[in-house]
Order: sequence, then C-alpha cells, then structure tokens
Amino acid sequence: MNIPVRRRPLGFVAIGLITALLLFLGFELLDRYRKGNQRLIVEIQESLGASSLLQCMENISARRDPAYFPLLNRFPLIEYLNSNPPTLTPQQEVEGVPFQVFIDRYQAIWALTHESEARKAPTVQQFSFGADHLVLLNPEFEGMNMLLIPTSIVPLPLEERVKWAARSLECIEGYLGGGLLIDEITRIALISHWIEKCRFLLSHRISPAHLRQLLDALDGVEPPVEAFRRAMRMTYAHSMELLQAFRNGSQGGSTPIYREPALNYVLSHLKTRIIDIDQPVEPMDPPWYATSPGGPIFLRGQSDDFINDTLALSHELEDGIEFFRQAVEYQIARLEAGDQAIAPQGITVKSAPSGQIHLISNRKPVMDRPTLPGLFEPYHFPK
Repeated sequence: MNIPVRRRPLGFVAIGLITALLLFLGFELLDRYRKGNQRLIVEIQESLGASSLLQCMENISARRDPAYFPLLNRFPLIEYLNSNPPTLTPQQEVEGVPFQVFIDRYQAIWALTHESEARKAPTVQQFSFGADHLVLLNPEFEGMNMLLIPTSIVPLPLEERVKWAARSLECIEGYLGGGLLIDEITRIALISHWIEKCRFLLSHRISPAHLRQLLDALDGVEPPVEAFRRAMRMTYAHSMELLQAFRNGSQGGSTPIYREPALNYVLSHLKTRIIDIDQPVEPMDPPWYATSPGGPIFLRGQSDDFINDTLALSHELEDGIEFFRQAVEYQIARLEAGDQAIAPQGITVKSAPSGQIHLISNRKPVMDRPTLPGLFEPYHFPK
C-alpha cells in the first residue's frame, strides 16, 4: 500500500527564499547606513572641533573673550533680573530719571556677569535663543541711548555722552557674555541701533581724543560675520547632540530602518553646511523617510530662511560698522587737518551751502537680501 507523500509547493519555498534574501539585503543596507552615519558624525565633529556642544563652547571661549558663551551658569543673573524688574513707568520714561538709576543697575548686572564667567562651569539646561530677558534689560539700553539723542534730559556734556556711548556698546557685548541667550538677530539690531544713535554725536564738534573712544569701542565688537560663524557652529553642535539622541532612541523617533536613512540624509546636509558655514544654505527637501516621527528634531529652531537672513544681515551690519568707522575717522581728520583731510575710499564728500559736510556711502544696496534701515544714510558734520 503506497502512502502518498505530501509535498510542499515550490511557491512557498521560493517566497521563503526571497523573504530571507530581502531581509539580508535590508540588514546589509541598514548596516551600511549605520557605518556611513558614524563616519559622517566623526567628520562633522572634526569640522566643528568638538564632540559635544559643551566642548564646542569651551573651544570657542578659549580663543576669545566670553562675549559668545551663553551656556555659562547664568542663573544668578537671571535671578537678579527677576527680583529687580524694571520699575520705570511710562511717565518716567518720558520725563526721565536720575541717570544714577541706570549706572547702579548696570554695575550690578555687570558684576554678576563676571561672577558667572569666573565660575567656568557651563550649565546646559536647554538651548534656545530667546529674547525674553532682553525685555528685562530694555531700561538699561534705553538709559544708555538717552545720552545720545538730542532731546535727552540728562544734563551731561557731549564728552560725557561719548564716554557712555562707548560704555553702552560694551554693555551690549557684556550682556551677551552674561549668558542671556540673546540671539544673533537681536545682537545685530542692538548694534545697528547703537550706530544710529551715535549719529547725533557726529553732528557736533567733539574733540578727536573723545571721538577715538568710539573707535576703541568698535574694536571690542566681534565682527558680525565672524560672530555668525561662531553662532552657527554652536547651533550645529547642538543639532549633532539632538541627532545622536534621536539615533539612540532617547529622543523618540521611529524604528532604525527609518532612522538611519533619515539621519544619513540630514547628516550629509549638515556636513555641507558646516564646510561652507558662511555661505547661504540650500533649502532642505527631505524625502518621506526623513520626515518620519521625530524627524523635525534635526534642525529645530533653525529654518533655512532664518540662517540666510541672519547671514545677510551680518554682512549688512559689517558694512555699516565700517561706514560708521570711516565717518568717525574722517571727522577726526577734519578736526586735525582741516581741508587737507582725505575722504575715505568708497565715500563721497559733499559740502552744503550752510557749510555742513555730508558723507555719503557709494555702496549699492543689495536688493535680494534683508537690510537694516538707516544704516547707510549720509552722515552730517558741522562746518
């Protein structure tokens, strides 16, 4: 009696083999992505000169003054601001207050700034560029600016105004050093505003020795484009930390089969941006797998438009600082050499019938990028 043998259909065997082959190829591809991502991470860290945000900040701080070290232990300063809020009423802002109010507060904040720097113990609670604490500091900036405007009720001679104008610029850079997380855009706006206020000083006859204080103050300002590069290095170092947290699953996200290809796409873009850190960035157009759950964490808070606009404004401010510097230097030359003063390169000098001198920038505006209004308006010197 023959017992029939039940044979498995060849189709099931083929499906099993194909499935096994696909799984093998999938894991092989995933392994290649993992190795490629690890290589990209190492290359990016070498380009940043650091393996972490904290190390990046420390490396940056070691090569310059602490004006861009926002991760210092800033809590004593924040506590002071919270417990000593601005008390100026709208009426006081119009009528003015004794300038000693601003000096006392300025000195207290400045002392806490240096105390924070001296601790040399960065504390990373979160990394966000917010201007919330700038609101608490507005009276300081307004107090400094009161010295520079023609309608100021502060009874100070012009020479004293120049001294405090220089101090106010130091104040702006110093607050950044205090770790208030003032972003690049706010810094650009403050320095641009400072230059606008200083126009009043150049419209009066002030001794060359005092005018040189403005030049000395400018020398203490980190060039805007260089500041942009440093800020972006910090941002990208932070992005790397987020990416690695996302990679190991501590920041959510999907399965490795989605994560590694998504990371590969973003890391490749990040590497290109770091190599050309002071060039406009190309917009990211991530494929579907790079926008899976957790994907937006990659470059959180740094849109392409924000980066490109900040870079453009940094160039704009750098040119504006140079124009202001040329104006101050020309005014000094006029006071010292009279009619023998030579106009700076790229500048047109015109005399008005009243005898007033106008200094006009020959710089052509760049229409396809953001601008800082008023930064290149002519300077007017007394006869």
